[in-house]
Amino acid sequence: MTCEESQELIIDILYGEEADSRRCFQFFRHLETCTECNHDYLQLLETRDALRKWTVQETEPVEGTRVSRRYRFSVWPLLQKVAASIMLLAGGMFLLQYLGVAQKEYRLSRHELTEMVHDTVVAEQARERKLIGAALLQVKEESTLERREQMREIYNHLLALEQRYLESLEQNNRSLRTLLSR
Repeated sequence: MTCEESQELIIDILYGEEADSRRCFQFFRHLETCTECNHDYLQLLETRDALRKWTVQETEPVEGTRVSRRYRFSVWPLLQKVAASIMLLAGGMFLLQYLGVAQKEYRLSRHELTEMVHDTVVAEQARERKLIGAALLQVKEESTLERREQMREIYNHLLALEQRYLESLEQNNRSLRTLLSR
């Protein structure tokens, strides 16, 4: 895998997006040999972890004071701007590292890399099992509906046959009565 291919795949792997397990394995193998890509990945991993730990605490208004709805919900745009700023800073650092201005070397141990690949594969397998289960359930429901429809058709045919039989029996009885009365 080349550095360019690695850069295209790094965000997908970082956030657990759909990525082929073979490409994930190639990506981590590339990180073992390429210090730049490994460094970029570790920095993005740190940024992601820092963003996950980030929480917003809501404060209750002091009793006796009025807090307008507009003031209470105006925190969200500020958080968006802060998150965007952090992402811009991370992108700037990434660019500086890519250009070779800022260098910091990180290495993953073989065990950490194996665990990451294993977690990715297990997550993909779990997702595939869910999809297969949903497909099987849909097939079962469709076959049950189809069987019910077939049984309903058979029942309607039997009713029609019974009706024709009764009509034929009645006609035969009339014919016999006519013959006997002569």
